Order: sequence, then structure tokens, then C-alpha cells
Amino acid sequence: ESLTADRETVAVALAQMEEKAKEAAQMRQKKLRDLIDYEVEMTKATEDAVEEGGVQPALERQREELEAVAAILEAVNAKEEVASVESSCDDSDFGDSGCDEEE
Repeated sequence: ESLTADRETVAVALAQMEEKAKEAAQMRQKKLRDLIDYEVEMTKATEDAVEEGGVQPALERQREELEAVAAILEAVNAKEEVASVESSCDDSDFGDSGCDEEE
């Protein structure tokens, strides 16, 4: 019975990890789409600024916004790395606290 319970626990944990991986992939795809959309907007804004004779403020704003997007992507990547580390734990780690106890 204990072995059956352990197998069920492993199956549930694997299903949860798979769901988290899918969510992370979807989040990455959304962030990349957002970044591409943002690049298109910034290119248009820069072109408009050139036409109006004010390139420098537009470029500064674009740089600041790109830095913000880069920070968001870095945070997403950091979150994915944490999830990856958590999912790489031994199958022998069944505690509620995950792998934190042994790492």
C-alpha cells in the first residue's frame, strides 16, 4: 500500500511539474510576442520622431522601455530557473517542502 501511495504521489508531482512547464513555455511565448510587438511600436515611434525632428527624446524613451522589458524577461527566466531546479529533485523527495531540505 505504501508503494502504491508513493507511486500516486510521484504521478501527481510529475503532472504538476508538466503543467508548470507548459505554463512557463506559454509565458515565454507571450513575453516574446509582447517584445516583438513592442519593437514594432518603438520602430514606428522612432520613425515618427525623425519626421518631427526630435529623435533623441524618442531614443531615450525607447532605451528606458527596452530596459524595462529586459528586466521583465530576466525575472521570467529567473522564475523558470527556480522551477527547473525544483523539478530536477530526486523522486525520493516526497515531502511537502520539496527538495529544499536536502539541497
